[in-house]
Amino acid sequence: MELRIVNENPNYPPVKLIEPTTLGYIHLAAVVQPRQAPFMLIGREKAQLLARLKYLAQQLEHLEAVEKVTVFHAIVIAPSSGYVKQRRDSIHLACACSDLDQG
Repeated sequence: MELRIVNENPNYPPVKLIEPTTLGYIHLAAVVQPRQAPFMLIGREKAQLLARLKYLAQQLEHLEAVEKVTVFHAIVIAPSSGYVKQRRDSIHLACACSDLDQG
């Protein structure tokens, strides 16, 4: 697939690429007891789950084939409903779906 630059911006220098690693990655994600507001404390069950996952991560890191395991708790806040509508003309997709289908 040929690289096609979309929305080139002269304000940013070209990216410096490096060779990819030979390591593989596994990403596991879950929504557990979502909060109504980001400043709310996590519940007891969720805290226990995170503690258990951290313990299991430590066990995995003892395996020779595993280089690193990371457990984290993330909060994602969606933009307000009017954010995209107000910026409709300035938001550009990197590629259209038809471009992906050709690859």
